[in-house]
Amino acid sequence: MKYGTEEQKRAWLPGVADGTRVIAFGLTEPGAGSDNASMKARAEKVDGGYVINAQKTFITAAPMADNALIFAKTDPELGAKGISCFMIDMDMKGVSVGKPEKKMGCKGIPVSDLILEDVFVPADRLIGEENRGFTAAMKTLSIARIGAAASALGIAQSAMDEAVKYTRERVQFGKPIYKFQGLGFMMADMEAKLRACRLLIYDAAYKADRGADVNMDASVAKYLTTETACENADKALQLHGGYGYVREYLIERIFRDARFHRLGEGTTQIQQVIISRELFKCYRCPGQQ
Repeated sequence: MKYGTEEQKRAWLPGVADGTRVIAFGLTEPGAGSDNASMKARAEKVDGGYVINAQKTFITAAPMADNALIFAKTDPELGAKGISCFMIDMDMKGVSVGKPEKKMGCKGIPVSDLILEDVFVPADRLIGEENRGFTAAMKTLSIARIGAAASALGIAQSAMDEAVKYTRERVQFGKPIYKFQGLGFMMADMEAKLRACRLLIYDAAYKADRGADVNMDASVAKYLTTETACENADKALQLHGGYGYVREYLIERIFRDARFHRLGEGTTQIQQVIISRELFKCYRCPGQQ
């Protein structure tokens, strides 16, 4: 939407909007996770387009995708400033996917390698400007982190819901266990952080909708919400006691699903890097203009 031509938008976005087209995001590689600029993928310019060779890994929805955005170096000597973005069809000659990974959680969607071997991509499949793909990827991830935070918020809320339901029903020593002050305080902590995270996400989304730079806001929301999702899931499982550790109860799945969100769309540590970097761009000491 941000970098495509009008023709490209008409070709692919309606299907995404109505759910008939799935587009994967091919950025991560086996040796280039947090350090995306070190990717090995290459796009060699030829008559009429480009020939791409790449191995992408942990690509969400790759086995079920119709298309994929592929980031590859068109000018390797420029490093991050020599990366371009292309839209490929998954049925192009030379495109293949690996076996879906057996993940700990988030099993509702497949993740696999995406491999391109001498794949010819026409010039009109270049998204945005040549050698400006890395900037596009980073700006896209900045907005996507708001969505990732919202996903984690749903998990954190689900953990809270399950904790409330179980502690109302579970009776020990003659009363529902939520009435024990120690357990009630655990849930108070869960609810307070949940509400704070919700407001952070809404604030970041509000700013993004108005075209503001949300690099800091998105990372703060993603960082705190994904950490809270893991904390809430852990506490909710603890409140279930031994039953929380068996698959009969939903909290076991919530606990596994929560853990992914500290990794996807930039790890917790990458969010801390971004926050600290942005902090020193905008911070003013008392008395400074």
